[in-house]
Amino acid sequence: MIPLRKNLEQLEIKRKRKKKKDWTGTCGHLRKMKKKIRRILIKSLVVEHLRIMKPTLLLRTWIQRKETNRRKKEIGKEREKRKKERIMMRNLSMIKMITSRPRMMLSKEMNKKRQREMEDKRILVTLILTPVVTWKKVMKTVKEMKKWKLVRKVTSLTVKKRMTITMGTLKK
Repeated sequence: MIPLRKNLEQLEIKRKRKKKKDWTGTCGHLRKMKKKIRRILIKSLVVEHLRIMKPTLLLRTWIQRKETNRRKKEIGKEREKRKKERIMMRNLSMIKMITSRPRMMLSKEMNKKRQREMEDKRILVTLILTPVVTWKKVMKTVKEMKKWKLVRKVTSLTVKKRMTITMGTLKK
């Protein structure tokens, strides 16, 4: 009878250990990406748990807040520049020099806007790796991910006892 009880206890432990289903990234495209990434990473025996998701609402609101603050700063800077330019206009007759400056600024701002739009579309891939894995193996898997054109850019690689790698934009 004792071994039976022991088995029951083990079953209970197993039941407790069972993880809840991760519903992040259940849309078709992400599911395919997940499969591809899993295949590569399971082969190399690196990953313990893999979570792929689009930036959550929280992240989006955080990005928006950042943008509004940035805009406020930019508006303030622009006002100061305009004031300076007016003074320059009064003092100098070289109008051409002044008119060419804002055009350059405009093109820079447009580029910044495009970059921000790209940032919003990114998909984050977080891998929680097994503690046994070496740094060399991690880098090898990252290279492999790039080779399969799954990851365009690796944003951050943080190494702790349980290594977490957050990868940036995935190719659509």
